[in-house]
Amino acid sequence: MHRMSERDLDLVRSPETPPAIPDLAAQVAALAARVQALDDVLAVHRVLVGYGLAVDAGDATATAALYADDCDVDIDGTVRFRGRQAVHDMVLGDAHQAILGECAHLMGPYTVEVDGDRAVAVGYASIYVREDDQIKPWRQAYGRFELERRDATWQITRRTSRALGSPHRSDVLGPAGS
Repeated sequence: MHRMSERDLDLVRSPETPPAIPDLAAQVAALAARVQALDDVLAVHRVLVGYGLAVDAGDATATAALYADDCDVDIDGTVRFRGRQAVHDMVLGDAHQAILGECAHLMGPYTVEVDGDRAVAVGYASIYVREDDQIKPWRQAYGRFELERRDATWQITRRTSRALGSPHRSDVLGPAGS
């Protein structure tokens, strides 16, 4: 036969909220915060993967929509452009059009750190191009994307890319040993 403890009896008798409920509310709040953080990380990953798919499709409008109006793009320290319209124009430019339909931008993996409405993603981008019925690496790079949540969506505000082997990889990865 099971006997109830005095504490259990007090909980049954008491019309007040049991002591465990405030702990439950704190746990639910903590879980909600964790779910939001995971949702933010997933949303950032979707932006980065979406970039690869949109640029491979040659969809300049969809590609540009992933970037903020005031974005800054720096590729290898030699190709720089600013603004959403410049991203749109890059997709329609001769260099991209020359590989369109024969390329695949593979984005990642990326580490993503979210701090409120700002996020930083650091990882890799590999571009493969089909040439003479062979798929070949065309570019492999370290990438750093800085994003901000604006109008309830994550937008790329700064993109820095350095080719694999670049002596300036610390622009993306940080100093060695950090």
